[in-house]
Amino acid sequence: MQLKKLIDKGVNINQLDEKERVPLQYLINLKYTDEELEPLYQIWFAQNSILVNHKNAWRKTPLEIAEQMPYRASLLERMKKYE
Repeated sequence: MQLKKLIDKGVNINQLDEKERVPLQYLINLKYTDEELEPLYQIWFAQNSILVNHKNAWRKTPLEIAEQMPYRASLLERMKKYE
């Protein structure tokens, strides 16, 4: 999987964009089910440091965003382990 290769080469999975969003926020907003995203979740959450509580420009964390999305229950469960 490409994500694993990128991480292995040193890509920062917590790189902020211009609106202070971490890549995890983009993962949350993908239009796929938790089941379809499970392979990505496994790679993502195998990392040591994941910013689940970083506030973006709108003062929202990825954790808060996921809590508002009932279809992200599996992701939310994983994220709570990193609080």
